[in-house]
Amino acid sequence: MDQGRRKRSKNFSEFEKTLFKQIVSNYPVIENKQHDSGTENKKKKAWISILNQFNSNEKVTKRTLQQVQVLWKNIKINLKKTTAATRQERFKTGGGLPVPPDTKELGDLLAGIIESQQPLEGIPDDDHLDSSDDLILTQDLGGAGNSQDAQMNPAAASTNMQQHPVSCSSSSQHPAVSNPGSRSRGKRMTIHEKLAIEFHERNLQYLKEEHEVKMKILHLELSMKERDMKQQQCQLTLEQNLS
Repeated sequence: MDQGRRKRSKNFSEFEKTLFKQIVSNYPVIENKQHDSGTENKKKKAWISILNQFNSNEKVTKRTLQQVQVLWKNIKINLKKTTAATRQERFKTGGGLPVPPDTKELGDLLAGIIESQQPLEGIPDDDHLDSSDDLILTQDLGGAGNSQDAQMNPAAASTNMQQHPVSCSSSSQHPAVSNPGSRSRGKRMTIHEKLAIEFHERNLQYLKEEHEVKMKILHLELSMKERDMKQQQCQLTLEQNLS
C-alpha cells in the first residue's frame, strides 16, 4: 500500500547467526571499553571486515552494517541473560564453579569477548581467616593495655589481673608479635591476594577450555548446516529435472 514505507528486512537464519558468531569471535576489539580515536578507528575497521566477510558468503542474504550491529547487540543481551540465570542457579546450590548453560547459546564464542566486561566473582571467602586474626589482635591489644595500666597504677593492675586472668594467658600465647596490628593486616592482605590470583588463573583456564570446546561445536554446526543446504539444493535440482 505505502510504497514509501521501508521494506522489512529478512530475519537472520540459524546458519547466518552461526556464521556471524564465528566471524565476530576473531574481532574482540569491538568490545574494547576504551573510546580514544585510535581504538574507535580499529573498531570501525573491524566492523567493516566483519560485514565484508559475512556478505562474501554466497549462502547468506546481503546485510548492512547497521543490521549486523543490531544482531550483535541482541546476541549479547541473550547471552548476558543466560549468564545471569546460570549465576542465580549456582548461588542457589551454594556456589561452586560456573557450569556452562545447556541452551542454544552453548555454541557461542562470545564468552571470551563479553566475559571481560564482568567483574571477577566467586573469590573464596576468607572471613574465617579475618576472624581468627582479629581475635589474636584483640587479645594482644588487651595485654598491651594491661601493661600500660601496671606502669601507671600498680594497685589497679593487680586488681585487673585478678578480674581478668585470661588476658595474661592470652598474651603469653603470642609473645613473638611485636606489632600485632600491622602484622595481622599484612597477613590478611597476603592471603586474600593469593586467593584472588589463584581464582583468576583458574577462571582464565576455564574460559580457555570453554572457548576451545565452543570452537569445535561451531565448526561442527557450520559443517552440518552446509551439508544440509547442499542436500536441499541437490533435491531441488533433482525435482526440477524430473518435472
